[in-house]
Amino acid sequence: MPHDQSPPPLSLNPPFVEKSVLRGRLADITSGAVADIETIAAREGLSERSVRMMLSLAFVAPDIVQAAVDGTLPRGFGVSRLTDLPADWTKQRNAVGLAAVS
Repeated sequence: MPHDQSPPPLSLNPPFVEKSVLRGRLADITSGAVADIETIAAREGLSERSVRMMLSLAFVAPDIVQAAVDGTLPRGFGVSRLTDLPADWTKQRNAVGLAAVS
């Protein structure tokens, strides 16, 4: 991202639509463009916990993201439950109760 442009703001509503923005924030950290999550939190005016939760959404399986966008996730699966999913997509699908993608 050019230095003369500020990044688009993070938003919790809807978080899945902004997956590329979340991955961009993660890339900021891994590339060294920002020092840490605390820096992103300060820049965005959010708590560190909120930023950590949002960054974890960047790793949710694509079909689970699509189910969230379509409104077809099982009852009770909101953003906070999706941030606690395991990293493995098969385990995510099992936790959410979605059939494996073939």
